[in-house]
Amino acid sequence: PNNYILTIANTASTAGFFGIVLNTQLCDSPIYKTLRAMSTDMFVIHMWVWTIYYMFVYREKTYGLDSFLVTSAVSVLYSYFKQKTMNRRKALIKS
Repeated sequence: PNNYILTIANTASTAGFFGIVLNTQLCDSPIYKTLRAMSTDMFVIHMWVWTIYYMFVYREKTYGLDSFLVTSAVSVLYSYFKQKTMNRRKALIKS
């Protein structure tokens, strides 16, 4: 019974989160371009991060909250610092 409740709660929270994201209007925001670039980087790297994480931690394919959190955190940090580095390079080139 607890697994069913957990599955329903996960489904509802995921649908709610995506509903919020879909209804957020950022196209006119100055941060939009950065978020799009970070999103692309995160999409490209997240499976590498997850694969390396489960290979070193569990030695077998596994799914779970810890894998999700580590993959998300590392992907976000990587893309954030990549964008920050690129912005610095662009600023140096302009000056």
